[in-house]
Amino acid sequence: MKKIISNSFKCEIGDYNCLQNLDQTNIDSNANMISKINSELKNYYKELKKNPYVSSLRITIDDLNFIVNWEATIDESPDGRAYIGLACRGASGKSEGVDGSIHRAFIKIDSKKKKLLREVSKKTEIADIADFNFQTKTSGFSIRQIFVIYTNPEMYPYLPKSQNKNFVVGKVIEADPDKLDNNGELISSLHSGEAYSQIMNSLFRRNKTQ
Repeated sequence: MKKIISNSFKCEIGDYNCLQNLDQTNIDSNANMISKINSELKNYYKELKKNPYVSSLRITIDDLNFIVNWEATIDESPDGRAYIGLACRGASGKSEGVDGSIHRAFIKIDSKKKKLLREVSKKTEIADIADFNFQTKTSGFSIRQIFVIYTNPEMYPYLPKSQNKNFVVGKVIEADPDKLDNNGELISSLHSGEAYSQIMNSLFRRNKTQ
């Protein structure tokens, strides 16, 4: 059973940090995308008695009016794990270089994954699911947000699967993004292609930190 949730928030004109900060409450309550999705993941687990995961994300940034629209689809996890948390880290600014937004976002999500393994549970499993990139109207200036989902099997034990699917959730996200701009596009949590490649790539990335 799929569940789609969506919302939007508005930032002050010129505030690119606000546009890329998807887990905030100080500007607009609707901006707290991560908290809203995490609440729905837990509700899916408790109410439907199924293992949840975020199967896709869509983020649309309008940097003329400084509005962000987001959409997330929650479905039953095809690998039997209960992903009850979504997390992301990102950056905005000049795109290239060690201090560029592309590199900084990748470093930040690596640090976040290490923190999740320390703070949630030693048994936590983490899967990379989405690499969002946006080229702003200012040349050489971009936003990157990388998303992961994670389990907490001590508090949310994995439930029996109700569907005959055996994909491992996750995908390969590298230091350099596959696409420099996927604004407004639906981003799947699984690689396209043969099932074997999906599983191998996902196993390679699971809980991987730099």
